[in-house]
Amino acid sequence: MLRIIKIILALLVITLAIYGSTTKKYEFQIYMLFFVSIIVLIYGIEELKLGRKEQGMINIGVFLLLLLAVVFESII
Repeated sequence: MLRIIKIILALLVITLAIYGSTTKKYEFQIYMLFFVSIIVLIYGIEELKLGRKEQGMINIGVFLLLLLAVVFESII
């Protein structure tokens, strides 16, 4: 299940990146960053399930930092 969600989110991020690069419109960049943070969270959950606590916690920490960046960017 997580694998399918990762693939869908990765395709969405790639699509948004290509759209932003080709049209030079970066209004969807915040959404791209949000979806990347969700992908990192999924990787962190998978690492915790595999028993690799340190890598899982690092991924979850990166998720929180990216989410914080998204929240601050949407406020400003």
